[in-house]
Amino acid sequence: MPEPKKRKPPNAIRPYLFHGLELDWESGEEELSVPCPFCDDEEGHLNINQKTGMGRCLRCGQGSKKEGIGSYVFIRLLWEKSDKATTDYTDLAKEKSLFPDTLMRWGACRSTITGEWLLPGYNGLGKITQLYRLGRKDGKVIMLATPKLDRREYGHGLFGVNLFDKDKSQVFICEGPWDGMALWQAFASHRIEEGKFVASSEESSLLTGANVLAVPGCGTFNKSWADLFEGKDVCLVYDNDHPRIDPKTNESLPPAGYAGMHRASVMIAEKASSIKFLKWGEVGYDASLPSGFDVKDLLTVGV
Repeated sequence: MPEPKKRKPPNAIRPYLFHGLELDWESGEEELSVPCPFCDDEEGHLNINQKTGMGRCLRCGQGSKKEGIGSYVFIRLLWEKSDKATTDYTDLAKEKSLFPDTLMRWGACRSTITGEWLLPGYNGLGKITQLYRLGRKDGKVIMLATPKLDRREYGHGLFGVNLFDKDKSQVFICEGPWDGMALWQAFASHRIEEGKFVASSEESSLLTGANVLAVPGCGTFNKSWADLFEGKDVCLVYDNDHPRIDPKTNESLPPAGYAGMHRASVMIAEKASSIKFLKWGEVGYDASLPSGFDVKDLLTVGV
């Protein structure tokens, strides 16, 4: 006989499970109790309703009686506590060839629940609407988005919005947070010593007139983000992707990065003062460079 399908946890509590809360959802209880990650609770004072996903700690009071914690409040509280607790960025900085200060400024932190690295994603208003967990696949760092968040907000978030200055006239949009951090770091550094970018004063850096943001991937752009680019000179700098073959039709597809910049341009065209994009080659990609070659690679080669 075939094995019965495993039950999946209710969608309402998946964000909590994703970030390491050990909720016994298979117990049949509607109210699930667990030690609160936001206070020194060890006795399970945080109650979360597995149908609604709303919760409240009876010890520290996180979550009001009227509204409760909810998945968005939970990821924001988790990021806030984790960010304050993180002081050592050495391993991630080395792996990603970034300054610890760059990682700190962009909100990277270790989860106080699991010890895994986290990255916050923001909406256009500067609120955290996604908290990415960094995992590994084939030896490489990958981003995993918190699942089943309330769909009133978009399922992905922009990186670097916390550093956004509306008075700056330029905005560079990168593909992926590591490219965004690398470009921001290069702008902030402005000079190289002994093969490394060296931080300069903020007044003399290229950041005096430019913001740097990053989308999660070339295929992700939410039209609600367009308001950020009102009256700005925007430059899109996505990856050097080679054309792909559609496995169903066997037809050639345009380079993903090039196509992604076009889609984003259409969404922000009515808001931006001007739009430019990085064209790696005459046909949208440079065949002499590897597929996926990006801004971070370019900066590394430059060093």
